[in-house]
Amino acid sequence: MAPVTVYLSDTGQLPLSKSLRNRLKWKSGMKLTIVLTDKGLLVKPVSQKAKYRLENLRGFLKHDGPQISDEALLSPVDYFEQKNLI
Repeated sequence: MAPVTVYLSDTGQLPLSKSLRNRLKWKSGMKLTIVLTDKGLLVKPVSQKAKYRLENLRGFLKHDGPQISDEALLSPVDYFEQKNLI
């Protein structure tokens, strides 16, 4: 992408073109982090916290076939615990 010249507003804002915001997938109100580097400013989005809690993921993965019991699912863990591998 070619360099673009922008002007700092009286309130200290930098306008970013719609095409750039779309390319970066930045939305209005999004939190951004600004880091001062030797080469200038680094602007990046603040990482989002996970949307889902573990208990909300029940049924997320689909399994085609017979139902698997809890004991069968936990047997590898039990094996490693018995061998003191974990």
